[in-house]
Amino acid sequence: MTAEQVKGCWSWPGSWPHEANRQPREVLMNLSSDELRAMIRDNFRSQWEATKGRIKYLSPGDPGEWSVWIMMPALYRVRPRLGLPHTEIEGYADMLRRPRSAAHITANDIGQLGYAYLYRIAYEEFLKFREEQGATHLKLRVGLASPFDWGMLVNCYAVGLDGFTEALVREIKEILSFASTQDLLLSWESPFGQIATAMTRVFGLGGVVARYCARILQDVLQRLPNDVQIGLHPCWGDYDNNSLIEGLFTWAAQKLGLKSPHKFVMWLARVLQSPKAIAIFVNPLQEVAGERLKEVLLCLAAGTAEPSDLPRRYRGMRKLKQLAWVTYVAGFCHRSLSKKKALAVRRAAVWGSGIRFTHFGSTCGLARMSEEDARHVVGIGCYLCEHPLDAAA
Repeated sequence: MTAEQVKGCWSWPGSWPHEANRQPREVLMNLSSDELRAMIRDNFRSQWEATKGRIKYLSPGDPGEWSVWIMMPALYRVRPRLGLPHTEIEGYADMLRRPRSAAHITANDIGQLGYAYLYRIAYEEFLKFREEQGATHLKLRVGLASPFDWGMLVNCYAVGLDGFTEALVREIKEILSFASTQDLLLSWESPFGQIATAMTRVFGLGGVVARYCARILQDVLQRLPNDVQIGLHPCWGDYDNNSLIEGLFTWAAQKLGLKSPHKFVMWLARVLQSPKAIAIFVNPLQEVAGERLKEVLLCLAAGTAEPSDLPRRYRGMRKLKQLAWVTYVAGFCHRSLSKKKALAVRRAAVWGSGIRFTHFGSTCGLARMSEEDARHVVGIGCYLCEHPLDAAA
């Protein structure tokens, strides 16, 4: 399949469910390189089959200790190196407990983040898979959590993140030492940055937070070669099929003794998880990324909330500064959508946002779904590729 033939495609798998990820944490954190290699190979094959080859970027699929994004590496590898007490995660609120300033924490204190190890294996398998399929257009998506997000999950928060920035740069440079930049898309993932922007927007400070996160990205990019290709993934933090906002608000509502917290929480989360908040967050990141930026995943739905088929829901996305050289991916493929409803959602998103979406992705967290749900979500995106907007209108 040529690049022209995948003009409309599933562009952003991010992660993928694997049976082996159901093992206990202690097992997942100590898988051998051969076991990881087998999982990654399975995930590549599953992504290719689920999209019938209509895919632009492959992902290792969050195997092993990455099954819940960076949570396990952050809490069970980095925290002990910094002398922070052991913590077991029992709910969303536990992610944010026991804060500590990150000032004076160096990259050497933090140690290896694990990206170079994971992507050395993934890149070897990617080259083999691409050759087997004869799919010269394929690239490998390298998911990288921002220093802001590493700091938040390690519980060091956003004070003096230089050590996390340096640790991340070190990992990226090691990846670039064995992988061609032309084969990669460095995907900048920042759910905590997106959520902080959405929360502070209520007080008129969303732009301040977004610009702070953009400066972190700029600090990383200025240390990397000019030919690296960047993607932005400002998601809403799906850890257990809920968004992070939904999970935190549900916990808070229960602590306050609200009798029916779910309905209130879903309403409040939906207000905050708006396309306008996404635009506010993405604009300054786009500005610092410049022509290195190739793709942006716009998560227009989150968690349990089904994406809306009303154009007014997406009007806030008109605040996004659209760049001619960037592909904007509609992240509204959701497990609750039928094919008929997906056409209506796509039409509403296009009319409301002013963006003519041709590439599609999930809202978040395919690895945390069942295989059946993940294939359904991907199938929705592929169905939309096969039914252009003009034909559906």
